[in-house]
Amino acid sequence: VVGIASNGGGKQALETVQRLLRELCAPPHGLTPAQVVGIASHDGGKQALETVHRLLPVLCDPLYGLTPAQ
Repeated sequence: VVGIASNGGGKQALETVQRLLRELCAPPHGLTPAQVVGIASHDGGKQALETVHRLLPVLCDPLYGLTPAQ
């Protein structure tokens, strides 16, 4: 929590983690809590989490062939 809060936009990133953590860790996203924290722990974490939430299922489609870890 401190790692997320100590970056620029930490408040917004923490609020976004609170809002999206369960969804990001459940199918079809399938991220681990550690992966979500890793995304949120950088400047722009809120925007990154929202983008991952929106695009991860699309990018993991066979058309693109990516995995959540990538």
